[in-house]
Amino acid sequence: MRFAEIQMQVVIALLVRRFNFKPSQNSPRLSLELESVMLLRPKKELVILAEDL
Repeated sequence: MRFAEIQMQVVIALLVRRFNFKPSQNSPRLSLELESVMLLRPKKELVILAEDL
């Protein structure tokens, strides 16, 4: 379990280093409401654009 968590952190770090993330035009502009169902996720669809650096 611990190894999988470290792998996820490494992948997230690599994505953050390589891409610039920003909300899409279709993303809600108001405050983000979260829902807790096994994972923390937005109640409404959240579209994020990833631009290569």
